[in-house]
Parts: sequence; C-alpha cells; structure tokens
Amino acid sequence: MNHAIELLPPRRFLLGYNTSGFSRSQNIESVIARIAQAGFEAVEISFDPAHVMPDASSSKLAQLDAICRQENLSVACGAGARHALGPSPHQPSWISENPAEREAREQFLMSAVRSAAALRSTVLVLHSGPKPPCLTPEEALEHLRKGLSRLLPVADREGVRLALEFHPAMLIRDWKGAAALADTFPGLGLTLDVGHLQCTETLPLTQGIRKAFEQVVHIHLEDIRGKVHKHLPIGDGEIPFGEVFAILRQLGFAGIVAAEFHSGEILMDEEVLARRTIERLHPLL
Repeated sequence: MNHAIELLPPRRFLLGYNTSGFSRSQNIESVIARIAQAGFEAVEISFDPAHVMPDASSSKLAQLDAICRQENLSVACGAGARHALGPSPHQPSWISENPAEREAREQFLMSAVRSAAALRSTVLVLHSGPKPPCLTPEEALEHLRKGLSRLLPVADREGVRLALEFHPAMLIRDWKGAAALADTFPGLGLTLDVGHLQCTETLPLTQGIRKAFEQVVHIHLEDIRGKVHKHLPIGDGEIPFGEVFAILRQLGFAGIVAAEFHSGEILMDEEVLARRTIERLHPLL
C-alpha cells in the first residue's frame, strides 16, 4: 500500500485544455463544448484568428462566456498564439525593434486583458516574445519592462492576473528570468509550463517545480522527451505527471492546470488527442 499517496492533501486545482489543441477546427463554440464533453474542468481560450480574437464584439464574448458557464468550465485566456498578428511566429512582439510593431502588440494585449475580463478569466497568459537579433538582451528587456509597466495597471483595473510564461525560444526563456521580472513587478504572476521547465532547468523536474512555485498562478502541461522543446501527447515523453500532480497537491495549487498542444503539429485527430489526454492524466490526479 502506498501511504504517501493516501496522505496527499485533496486536489484543489482544475484540469483544463487549451483551445490550441483544436486549431484545425474553426468554430470556437464547438471547440469549447468538445473540451467539456471530453471531461475537462476548465478551458484556456487562446486568442487566435482561427477561433476568436480579443477585438471580438461584446455580444460574441458574452456568447462564449455563456457557453463556458453552461458547460461548467472555468476559464483562462492566452495571448501567446504564434500567428495572432501575422504570418511570422510571435511577431510583432512588444520587444520588436520597430516602435509601431511594439505598439501593435501592446494594443493586442490591452484588448486581450479586456476580453479576458469579459470572459471572467482567472488569468491572461502571455510571453516576452523572441529577442530581435538587432537588439541586445538589455535593450529588449527594457522594452519588455516598459510594456509591462503600462499593461499591469490595466489588468489590475480589469481584475485579470497577468501570467508571464517563460519559453525556450523567447527573450525570457527560463524560470530565472521570469522570476526576476515578477520580483520587479509584484502584480505579475507567472505561468509554469512543466515541459519548458524540463527543457531549461538543470534541477530534476520535481525539484524545479518546488523552487518555482511561489509566483505561479497558472500551469501548462505537455509531454517532453529529453530536453527537446517539442510538445508531445501525454504518455509519449518522459514527464512524470503523477509526481507533478502530487507536488501540486502538496503545495496547495488552486489554479488551472491546462494541457497545451498545437494540433497542427500532432498527427492525431483533435478529439482523440483531447480524450486521450484526459484518459492518461485523470488516473494520476
């Protein structure tokens, strides 16, 4: 008998699914319903041209809010879709060299905050953007700080918690960089992507989660093999999800833990991927 499992505190977090896992499906209302039907407790709505953008009408946002309530889904929102603002991945960003491009990203994020509030989202996930080759890390970081200083007061007024996600391909690529920003901006929360942590952290994964936990308000899950940043279906990599969930229960995490895939990169039916995800994760909760 495994007494360690029996002594774990009750689970407080919700298991969710990102709409990016249905990127080949064009109807966001249907996507939300299918995520609920698969058995998830929460949905992370990624602002993306394929589904819904943050400049959607108030009636559209009200409709999506009503569907989420009808399906009994808690909501998080994400503003990190690769092609939200154009064909180049994650471009323009708020650390682009061109001021007009930085302004375009900032306006997108301002709108995303307001739309997240309309959807009664717990958080808005965002990232730094990739560092332009023409800028030094210090110059890019200064652009990021200025952007955050303007966005955070808007998020605070709207009641939305910003949740910065570190990403191996971004300026803020690891937990150290993300935590330093959160120390600079006390209102900034962080998204812990377990796969990104696996790729960038030298500590064993479970120790890394404990180290990073204090500022975490949102979590992403995907499987990873080795330290290669490629989102894999749950069970196709090396992430010990049972241990991850045990630590989250021990630490009392009470937010959303959302599986995040880009279905265009995975040769699997989208609905099969969603159902397989919950079938493999649910017994470990």
